[in-house]
Amino acid sequence: MAGCDDYTMICSLNPFYIEKQVILLPQIEGVWHANPKLSLDPSIWKTADTTFNWTVTRKLDGNKNPENEYLVKMYRNKPDSISFSYSVKIFMADNQLYADFSNASNIASDNSRLTFENHYPVHTLAKIINRDKQIILSWLNDETMVSMIEEKRVRASFRWILSANRVLLTGSSAQLFEMVEKYCNETRFVDWEKQEAMLTLTRVN
Repeated sequence: MAGCDDYTMICSLNPFYIEKQVILLPQIEGVWHANPKLSLDPSIWKTADTTFNWTVTRKLDGNKNPENEYLVKMYRNKPDSISFSYSVKIFMADNQLYADFSNASNIASDNSRLTFENHYPVHTLAKIINRDKQIILSWLNDETMVSMIEEKRVRASFRWILSANRVLLTGSSAQLFEMVEKYCNETRFVDWEKQEAMLTLTRVN
């Protein structure tokens, strides 16, 4: 399926996780730099994605108590300058770590691929790969998902959104989580190390 630059992350109307599988991952908190070199097509990433710092912190509720969720903020030089924010929940499925990204408050920007993909109130799915004191994020793309549905008979509810020129998964979180748990840890369904959108996060501090 074609999207912006002939590429889109698969997006879902509902979260990919179920609450009881959500976990905290303390080692992901901090400030990071993102490198796109592992992506099959690094050019899909925009300026903000790879030149802004990424800060990962626990979200706070109205009483400033930590929630079971992270806030990922990309900012240029200083936190009070231009920035983009994402809500992220980390969850386990078949003993693998995944991250569910959703828009926290962004306006779509040509300077950020993540902002483009998460502009609408949708969710995108990335696998977390820990390697050599770095964290690799690999996002599931729509072509892989469509292939899973059409060629490999994976059950997933979806519809084609003509105005956005993309596939939208419409199943419940329970259905989506079952799909991730059952199929997404098998290379014949998803080769996470060969996805177009991959970022290597290296700690800044």
